[in-house]
Amino acid sequence: MSKLKGKTAVITGGNSGIGFATAKLFLNEGASVIITGRNEKSVKEAVQALGKGASGIVSDAGKMNELDTLAKKVAAISPVVDILFANAGVALFTSFAETTEELFDKNMDVNFKGAFFTVQKLLPLIPDGGSVILNSTILVHSGMETSTAYSASKGAVLSLSKT
Repeated sequence: MSKLKGKTAVITGGNSGIGFATAKLFLNEGASVIITGRNEKSVKEAVQALGKGASGIVSDAGKMNELDTLAKKVAAISPVVDILFANAGVALFTSFAETTEELFDKNMDVNFKGAFFTVQKLLPLIPDGGSVILNSTILVHSGMETSTAYSASKGAVLSLSKT
């Protein structure tokens, strides 16, 4: 298959889970894929497992200083990003009453702030006709007792996608 032949995709959080599965799919469709993750060993292992056409960058979506340099690192691999999948995220759960500022901030920093500024920083590399995909959760539409801060962070991602 070659629906994505000649295209370059950046997938944050591409070293595991949904991001890794998406990277495999995009590679099978002919794209070159650049994955990010916050753990160097995990990123290297994922790139090896993905094989030809895959590159990796160590970058933590929850740290602004790393997002500030992400576009430069991506541009060193590919000057154009045809597809950006802002997928990196954390799922930190506890009851509303027990939610600490630290847990709240970590959910927001990675899930929302990370997605927002990843798109902002990489937007200059995305040509007209390029795609931006934001990963949210079903929990923005339904409640779960321990998902208040997580759901709020992903609800912000949903709102971002609409604007």
